[in-house]
Amino acid sequence: MNNVLHWTPLADELLTPRGDCLLLIAPFIQRNTLEQFIDSLSDISSLQILTRWNPSDIVTGVSDLEIYPFLNELHVPLYVHSSIHLKLTVFNNDLAFHTSGNITNNGLGLSHAPNIEIGCYVKLNAYDWRKIHNLMHNSTAVDSLAYEQARRYVEENKQNQPPLPPFSMTTGNTEKQFSRHSLPFVQSPELLWHYYSDDIYGASRASYIHDLVLYSIEDPNLSRDQFFARLRISFKNHPFISSLVRMIRQKRSSHFGAVNSWLTENCSDQPVPFRWELKPVTNRLYNWLAYFFEEITWERPNHSQVIYWNK
Repeated sequence: MNNVLHWTPLADELLTPRGDCLLLIAPFIQRNTLEQFIDSLSDISSLQILTRWNPSDIVTGVSDLEIYPFLNELHVPLYVHSSIHLKLTVFNNDLAFHTSGNITNNGLGLSHAPNIEIGCYVKLNAYDWRKIHNLMHNSTAVDSLAYEQARRYVEENKQNQPPLPPFSMTTGNTEKQFSRHSLPFVQSPELLWHYYSDDIYGASRASYIHDLVLYSIEDPNLSRDQFFARLRISFKNHPFISSLVRMIRQKRSSHFGAVNSWLTENCSDQPVPFRWELKPVTNRLYNWLAYFFEEITWERPNHSQVIYWNK
């Protein structure tokens, strides 16, 4: 990272081949420009997109609704938030590129008469990650129902002059707490305590802050006992965890594949993640469940993890 401004064309920076992009935030995103951005990435398995679909944005086309079917085919989740104006691309290792330019041909300097834009690489701190996670938590996940509502709204209002009528988007994702992002990102509760108590992050700051936000641990000065008492209550009472534990209790024992399939079938994310995408989540959950539920243990006979309910 260098502390210099990068000027138009920003495509020289944002379309440089990378494989570690986690999040792209911009109020205006055009599909053809987004396609070029994603083509520059070698790994999109962790990518999320956040944009703005306010009435004037989608009617004028500066926010392109057609990014949804494109991202849906790639299994890249799309979120919208009505108040964003920031433009931020977040990579691994706390690195981010913040800029004045949107993900459009004019914004990235790909047109014949582009906007004059600037951007700069920055290192994210714990406060930044908290703000990002809170922003994503308060955003709406787009699904096919929301997309069709937006398309109808544009059709009905494309000839109208401002002020436009309000646009209210309803999604089929009524159970946001059953998203994969409502499950722990850090490998174990003890490792989360290690990050929290020693202020050591390495490349895991995003995961660490995600779990603190998820489980409402805001006080930076908790003792070990206080930390685990709060974490235990928040984890065990989470609806996704409660439902999973009921399934394990009913089955008495479940192979890794069965638990992974259950998580996939009950995940409210749109598009629904592939089973292989949830395998790391399932692996982490075994550690968390065995840590906080004395009735639960797991072992690995014949190269497959099996989880047990022992009462």
